[in-house]
Amino acid sequence: MVYVVVHHSWEASKEKDAQKFFDTVKGAVKAGKLPSGFKMINAYMGKNDAFCVWDVPSVKALTDFAGQLKPPTKIEVKEVTKFI
Repeated sequence: MVYVVVHHSWEASKEKDAQKFFDTVKGAVKAGKLPSGFKMINAYMGKNDAFCVWDVPSVKALTDFAGQLKPPTKIEVKEVTKFI
């Protein structure tokens, strides 16, 4: 398992699409419908960007899952180490 931070960013004109996407992900998290081994640690939303912290089997597993969801955002994925 690895910790991953995903940075989403979007143009102001895509705000509604981004919000719909995040509502879908939030619904999947709450309903326990994420792929096996996936756990969302936290999510933070700002103006035209968001950061999501995940505990997942691998970076590739997360990017494959994100590709299936077709986010309306630009995404940057970074593997990180939990230190606190």
